[in-house]
Amino acid sequence: MQAKELAVGDILLTPGHSLLWVGGNKPVIHNVASNDTRGVVQESSGDYFGLMNFANSPTKVRVYRTADADLATRAAAYARDWATERGSPEFEQAPVVEEDRVLKSPYCHARYSYAGERPLGSWTVASLFRVVKAIAYRKARQGLSPSKGVTCAQFITYCYQAASVERGVGSLLTAELLGHLRKDNRYLKLKHPEEANAIDEALKAIAVKAKDSLPPPLQRDAKTVLVGWLRQMLEGKDSGFNRVAYLSYSTAKQQAKLFDLSPGEQEADVTAAAVAKSLFPG
Repeated sequence: MQAKELAVGDILLTPGHSLLWVGGNKPVIHNVASNDTRGVVQESSGDYFGLMNFANSPTKVRVYRTADADLATRAAAYARDWATERGSPEFEQAPVVEEDRVLKSPYCHARYSYAGERPLGSWTVASLFRVVKAIAYRKARQGLSPSKGVTCAQFITYCYQAASVERGVGSLLTAELLGHLRKDNRYLKLKHPEEANAIDEALKAIAVKAKDSLPPPLQRDAKTVLVGWLRQMLEGKDSGFNRVAYLSYSTAKQQAKLFDLSPGEQEADVTAAAVAKSLFPG
């Protein structure tokens, strides 16, 4: 067993949930629909991982990392801007709808159902439209999909896609284009991407460059991504991402640490006791 360190932009996957590690005192950002909260929240590792039971599955949390540290930092910045810090005045003052506190980047069950009924979608002009709209919302200091929301895996995907597109073709995203996306509701719906309207034509002109700016596994329609698909995307050949470790959390130490398998070691060989002795001695 080998100890490792977490890095900004690491993607953490459990069987059914996804999170982003951003560092600092509240390093975990994820989109939740539990504990009377619905939306993207930033919190301490103990707030989430302290509630998980690692005793029977110490390799439950898989950690993926891109070799592109600059992209990871940019994606984490998007996550921080779209998140609401747990316990902050903004969090406490968030509107309550049907007994749930709804945050500025809400969770959407309908988007989960939509993705669950469809195969993983390819990258299209409509996919680019949604990413550029997300960039526009961030520039306007708004949440991600503030009126409808997304799922946890879609949130992670949008963070990396928006960071990639802005870095790659940001100079082509004119103020006029982003302004239309923010201000004019008729531009906020792209029901028929083939229609020749100003937004459609502008996006078609940059669609190829935008796709090329994305890491290969993220050249997908974020609206169709669920956790299982995200894992397959990250583990695909030449994805640019690697599973670097597993995460373990010590309630006693109130710390999250990483470990990886030694050569020849299998997941089934790892016990919670061995992890605790190696990562959290004393």
